[in-house]
Amino acid sequence: MNNLLRCEISSADYICRFTRTSSNKTNEEADEEALVILDLSKRRIDDNMVQDLADALEQDNTCVTLNLSKNSIQDIGAQYLANMLEHNTTLNAIDLSDNKIGDLGTQFLVECLKHNTTLMTLNLNGNSGQSCLVVEAILKIRTDRTLTTLDISSTRIGNIGAQIVANYLKFNTAITVLNISNNNIDDTGVQCVANLLKDDK
Repeated sequence: MNNLLRCEISSADYICRFTRTSSNKTNEEADEEALVILDLSKRRIDDNMVQDLADALEQDNTCVTLNLSKNSIQDIGAQYLANMLEHNTTLNAIDLSDNKIGDLGTQFLVECLKHNTTLMTLNLNGNSGQSCLVVEAILKIRTDRTLTTLDISSTRIGNIGAQIVANYLKFNTAITVLNISNNNIDDTGVQCVANLLKDDK
């Protein structure tokens, strides 16, 4: 069954919603379903397309999960999403894995999390950003914020990044799930994390 995706503003309450309508039905038969999960992975989405999407999502109040993995989103696209997240109060999970987001784009996302109180899962796996300062900024997010799951695997943070992770997890009680695998971390970095786990008993 083919489905059409569109963004519309309801005449009843003037709220923007993403809806899905079956294209196999006539106009009289068509029933619309508000989208809770929006999967736009592997769609060759670039920064310009992200800008339009972010504009629509800024006022959307139905979509809770957004999958933009395996696209061509770069730093500017990440900035558009970050600006959207400062206003959107519904999204709680975003997958941005395997894009082309660098250190600057990651910093935009980190900054928006200081204002956003609903996002709980952020996947940045496989992007090009490798600044340890980005990791530091992410983990310094105030503990009264709601981000609980953070995936920064395959971002080449190395031993220094592992040390930063360990240092700030001592004070950050909000993040409960952290993935730092495939980051060129050797015994030194592993020991830093191990010491944290030992102290946390």
